[in-house]
Amino acid sequence: MNSINFFDEEGDVNPIAVVRHIWTKKILLLILAFLYLFFGYFVSNFMLEKKYTAESILTPVEAKQGSSGGLAGSQIGNMIGLSLGGVVGVNNAQIAMETLRAKDFFKRILDKHAEILPELVAISSYDGSKEIFNEDLYDNESKTWIYKPSFQRAWSIYNKAIEMEYSWDRGGFLTVRFNHFSPKFAAKILGIMIEEVNLVKRDRDVELANRSLDYLLRSSGTITNSELKRATSELMQNQLKIKMFADISPYYLVEPLDSIYVPESSSSPNVPVLSFAIALVLWVFSICIIVGRDLVREFAKRAS
Repeated sequence: MNSINFFDEEGDVNPIAVVRHIWTKKILLLILAFLYLFFGYFVSNFMLEKKYTAESILTPVEAKQGSSGGLAGSQIGNMIGLSLGGVVGVNNAQIAMETLRAKDFFKRILDKHAEILPELVAISSYDGSKEIFNEDLYDNESKTWIYKPSFQRAWSIYNKAIEMEYSWDRGGFLTVRFNHFSPKFAAKILGIMIEEVNLVKRDRDVELANRSLDYLLRSSGTITNSELKRATSELMQNQLKIKMFADISPYYLVEPLDSIYVPESSSSPNVPVLSFAIALVLWVFSICIIVGRDLVREFAKRAS
């Protein structure tokens, strides 16, 4: 085969000649491209572990705390720390987002659902019917740890698996996703998270309402001003409304718009994109090898 002169009259590499040389290898490069696409598909689909994403769309629950009871009620409420009109600038969706990522919240989940720690940390893959555990970390048959991770390590894995998106311009909906090797566990823990984030807020507000009612009951006997008495009575009604709403609804902070379903298809890796990326990298590398090899040969001829 006739060699191509890669160099111009001044001895520099001619880019046009390089492109023409690559064009002469088009059949070989086309075959390599198909082979690399097949290889990329094989690697991304069979050699990399799949992850599944459970998702839930939540809507913030509007506060039902009633009116503030006028100026006097507002002043008394501020004195004893009552929330009469919600937190200015922060809605329930934002509170839920920050709570879900908090270490204390994760600790609460582990304390109430200790069985999720092995599933969160030690499951390494899912074969379509059962969860496969990493035997170097956890023995699922005897339910014993080989190497138990620290709380900080477990929280880090939990935190990285969470994805949250708050749509400010579409009604204030909060989308929460959890990524994991097991689709069953992803759906399970997401349900636990939504249940517990509502309980955390409800428990705090009920505790504050109880303390506030105790204070108001103790103080009501010493108040002689009629306006202050009326304001105190309205404050007590507001705290009773908080307790009533906490008892009648399981969704105190955020409410899911739909049930949580176990995902059937994996969310990662993205097989088409990853296959193309692997093929492209290998294809470009092959072009560099082919051109580089022939360029070195041509340079050696010129030097001799």
